[in-house]
Amino acid sequence: METLARAVERLGSAETGVRLDGIGALVRLVDDSPSPLEEPARALEALVRRRAPASRLDDRLALPTVPRPRRTAGPDADVQAALTALGRVPRRSEHVWLDLGGLDLGRARLGGLNLSYAHLYATELCEADLRRTNLRNAYLAYADLSGARLEGAVLGRTVLNRANLSGADLRDADLHGTVLTDVTLRGANLSDADLVGAVLRGARLDDVDLTDADLTAADLRGAVMTGVRGPTLDDLRSVARTDEGTRVEVRPV
Repeated sequence: METLARAVERLGSAETGVRLDGIGALVRLVDDSPSPLEEPARALEALVRRRAPASRLDDRLALPTVPRPRRTAGPDADVQAALTALGRVPRRSEHVWLDLGGLDLGRARLGGLNLSYAHLYATELCEADLRRTNLRNAYLAYADLSGARLEGAVLGRTVLNRANLSGADLRDADLHGTVLTDVTLRGANLSDADLVGAVLRGARLDDVDLTDADLTAADLRGAVMTGVRGPTLDDLRSVARTDEGTRVEVRPV
């Protein structure tokens, strides 16, 4: 009979196949347990932290500190499997943080997973699949989400200060009350997104699609929005909080 200790031991193997077997064993143990287990989540988190490369982001800018080639593949098979399991394994409390900060998880497949309360500070998630992912209350300050797919993602009350969301697809995403101070959203698609009460102070939203986005009570003080598709400055003044630093230039139809 598989034991928790034996499954965790496999995660430390030098062989990828053995590590994958250990991940599968942990998932089965969790599925068979009558109550949530915290140990499997911590063991999977430790595997990801040990095996995933460190982020190369400058945490002041959410930009790479050194040039890098265009990414052609996501994380290694065992890291991807551990991430998938982490997003599906129940936690004793949803308020327990998952610490995945400072890692390079670019192009990871995380769609539909539960990553609420995840600590993803300065994490590289460029071109990651985060469609319909639950990131509520996650901490993504200084993270690189450029080109990420976030359609239908839940980002309510998530912290994204100074994150890079250039070219990200956020159609129909839930950004209710999300903190996006000084974020970069150049070329992002926010059509039909829920931005009610979102904080976008000092954000750059050049060439952003805001068609049918709900910006009621959003804080747009100091936000720069050039070449946007969607609301005019007068439209925004009637529903959101703006100031003399708010700039809006609508893209000609």
